[in-house]
Amino acid sequence: MRLTTRGVTSAHPRRLCAGLLFLAWFISACAAAPAQPATGVTFSMPVPREAFSPKGTLQVFVWDAEQLATLSRQSECVIAHDLQSGTDTTLCPEGVQPQEITPEKFAFPIQAINRSIQLTSQTVKIGEKYRIALRGLSSDDCNSTSAAAEGTASTSTITLGELDWATTEMACVKP
Repeated sequence: MRLTTRGVTSAHPRRLCAGLLFLAWFISACAAAPAQPATGVTFSMPVPREAFSPKGTLQVFVWDAEQLATLSRQSECVIAHDLQSGTDTTLCPEGVQPQEITPEKFAFPIQAINRSIQLTSQTVKIGEKYRIALRGLSSDDCNSTSAAAEGTASTSTITLGELDWATTEMACVKP
């Protein structure tokens, strides 16, 4: 019995072409990453519960990169109030169109907060800039306590360190 390679080297051109196309498709299908939907970034941050009224709610606002860019473009806009008509007019430099900017909003009852809160933004994506503002009724049941953080989302989970909390100092009237 004799072995021959004749059948291997003399493949039909159409079969060879179809086989190469299949091989190219197979390699590209294996190499391509499956399309995944863009998911938001999860933020975790400590909250000094004792700074807030136990009957209050911590409000959290999150702005994404697009909203921050719009805020920057509108930074020189002013709102003029007409006392006679009671209407407000937004005045911007030439070429700047005022736009309503609505951040994502989250609310956490103070009683439900242990040491920190966690939220997942549906608008902030990895690689984008963000700004977070937190505020709530102060422990004196009169003033407001707040903090803010901003940065670039480098990973899908961001743990913010100790925030710089500030409390207003209004003179509160107690009955």
